[in-house]
Amino acid sequence: TLGSLAFILIYLLMAWYGDDVCITTIFLIQLVGSSLHIINAYLRNSVNLILLNTIVIIIALFGLAKMHL
Repeated sequence: TLGSLAFILIYLLMAWYGDDVCITTIFLIQLVGSSLHIINAYLRNSVNLILLNTIVIIIALFGLAKMHL
């Protein structure tokens, strides 16, 4: 799914740029990927996946807030 591709993109960025990867970009891609996973989980009626990806979104938002506020 597109959500999975977003997470693969995170790994590719980390492999390509190493320590120079922008953490903000990682968090933003994570938000997009998790949002797409929630849509997919909703269509499949998977409460576990919805909850898991909601937690991932909360962690990403917390990370972004801590970095930029």
